[in-house]
Amino acid sequence: MYSYHDGEAMVYHYALGELYAEVKDVIFSVRVGIAPEKEKNGVEPIKKMFREAFVTRGWTPEVPIPLEARDELRGDEDTKMDFRKVHYNGHGLGVEFQTGYYERPLKDFLRFQKAIQIGMVKVGVLIVLMKDTAYYMSDRIASFESAVDTLKGFGTEAYRDLSLVVFGVAHDEFTDKPLPKQRVGRRAQRRR
Repeated sequence: MYSYHDGEAMVYHYALGELYAEVKDVIFSVRVGIAPEKEKNGVEPIKKMFREAFVTRGWTPEVPIPLEARDELRGDEDTKMDFRKVHYNGHGLGVEFQTGYYERPLKDFLRFQKAIQIGMVKVGVLIVLMKDTAYYMSDRIASFESAVDTLKGFGTEAYRDLSLVVFGVAHDEFTDKPLPKQRVGRRAQRRR
């Protein structure tokens, strides 16, 4: 766990400890088994397990964050946070579960900062695979260590409004069967 801009302290400052405990409960309740071969496992099954665990606990998935600038070419009107839950005191906690390429946490940092600035959440929680687990996943995946190094490299001035807790998660066991990879790209589309 890594706390940026006193993210964990801010959880308790805004009385979000109950929601924070739910996040930790999700992390410890999801059991992941992977094949012990480099880049052999897909991340989609892990994402589905985490999504189910959050939704079961009443977290809202894919919460839109309005953007000021629109992408005219793609028609994007907003970006989405993976999960959000608002406590009875009116304060929200946001969660991103990042299994994309190694540079994806940068977008998560900006997404959280924007959500905090407009009052959607008070604190963000980023969940990302540990480097030892990412090694066995699809190529060039983000890791806890790289996300923390990025935050430390930018320092506290880069994301002034960002209160964030970063959790690293690891696999629970090795299995004989790799997690299936999601088929994307042109080759996958031709096969359909």
